[in-house]
Amino acid sequence: MIVGDWSDLIVGQWGPIEILVNPYASGSYEAGNIKVRALASVDIAVRHPQSFTVLNKATS
Repeated sequence: MIVGDWSDLIVGQWGPIEILVNPYASGSYEAGNIKVRALASVDIAVRHPQSFTVLNKATS
């Protein structure tokens, strides 16, 4: 689990989110399904790395 001050995370999006639909994908077509993909080009940076930590073992 990653915990931290999420206001210190910077996300830059380059271009629109692309939605790709493939009704003829192998296996999906025979089952009557359609595959849909959403693609986004983004960069992520951390303003202050000390604002985040990783918990490897979380107990309740």
